[in-house]
Amino acid sequence: MEIKLYKTSKIYILTPANVATWGVELLHQLSYKINSILWFDNVFIKYVWEKDWINPTPKDYIKYGVKSINKIEDKEENVLIVPEIFTQYLFEFTKIRKVVWRLSIDNYYFNISFFPKVYNYFLLKLFNKQNYICFNNKLKKIDYHLVQCEYAKQHLLKKWIPQKNIYYLSDYLNKDFLDNIFDIRNKENIVVYNPKKWYKFTKKLIQYMNKQCDNVKFVPIQNMTRQQVIDLLKKSKIYIDFWYFPWKDRIPRESAILGNIIIISKMWAWWYYKDFPIDETYKIKNLNEVNKIRNIILTNLDMYNKNIHKFDSYLSVIMDEELQFNNDLKSLFKVL
Repeated sequence: MEIKLYKTSKIYILTPANVATWGVELLHQLSYKINSILWFDNVFIKYVWEKDWINPTPKDYIKYGVKSINKIEDKEENVLIVPEIFTQYLFEFTKIRKVVWRLSIDNYYFNISFFPKVYNYFLLKLFNKQNYICFNNKLKKIDYHLVQCEYAKQHLLKKWIPQKNIYYLSDYLNKDFLDNIFDIRNKENIVVYNPKKWYKFTKKLIQYMNKQCDNVKFVPIQNMTRQQVIDLLKKSKIYIDFWYFPWKDRIPRESAILGNIIIISKMWAWWYYKDFPIDETYKIKNLNEVNKIRNIILTNLDMYNKNIHKFDSYLSVIMDEELQFNNDLKSLFKVL
């Protein structure tokens, strides 16, 4: 499957304006890579929710040198790339070639009409059930479906999207993390976590452990600059995350690249080895076994200098992600 680019072609990438998240950064990275790797200059960001008095490009992403545009030309030689949250915009055009890039599965279902969105959110948050409804069958007519992870690919296959129309285009970490080097001698008995993800269970685990051991410090990743996150991860030994993942998340990889042992729940994207190629020992199937999780954490804190090397192959995968992204991009697009 190739998307042919002609001399007169233009690529438009839809992205939210003035929002700084890993998904928005990835959309800016895509624009940068199409320009720098494919040597194709006619690539533009079309910002959604733009306000006249605010620069739509987040300051951390100015370095990608993207070009923005206000109007999309609906021509057959052009290409429109939208993340899963903006699929509704595809149907405003009739001639342009259309691409959906599924950076997440859940975010698609949380950006549809009101009642299905509430229903989906209710099942997920209250019962942890991913019984999503209201997949737009019109999307089955779209020729190009890019997926960021294996989990997304399998979900699309269940929705009867033809496999020939699904193409793998993942992501890669920011060099701010890749270029940092941690010193094992500076590591402390710190366990980091994201409080936005199922804090109810994480809080229960922390309280349980605090009653029995006083030599472990739990630190949430919140209200921090990127540099503060990096400094924290260079000191911590373990990153825990027991929430579901509808994509191949960056935080576990950022934690691993800075010398953290990763302990996660085995749900959804975590389930697929291709998305998270780590030892099954560190994927927790039953979260009711709090004492077992406690023992895994304490064992890996004590055996950190030895067990951290179990993640060496995972680090190699992370380090190669940008090269893989470049190669996948070259296979996806053909500049004529």
